[in-house]
Amino acid sequence: MQRHKLTVKDYAANPEPSHTAISGSSLGGLVSTFASYYYPEVFHQYISLSASFWYEDVLRYLQGEKIERQGNIHLKPTVNRQNHQLYLYAGN
Repeated sequence: MQRHKLTVKDYAANPEPSHTAISGSSLGGLVSTFASYYYPEVFHQYISLSASFWYEDVLRYLQGEKIERQGNIHLKPTVNRQNHQLYLYAGN
């Protein structure tokens, strides 16, 4: 999370996770959703706009299914996201 460290250093930003958000649309929305699992100590707010959930196996992964690809097994991490907030928008 080098970019986050640079932002906090260069701007008057509150580095506390409760004051830190990540957002994106399309692939960025998917990245925001994944950040909630992989960086819960950095971000507590997530904005996911029209995320690319259509990618192969993404929904199965997010539902907790074990995904095997090229001999590697991927399993969604279990994290405590109490006091975290997610805004999810899916267009029609």
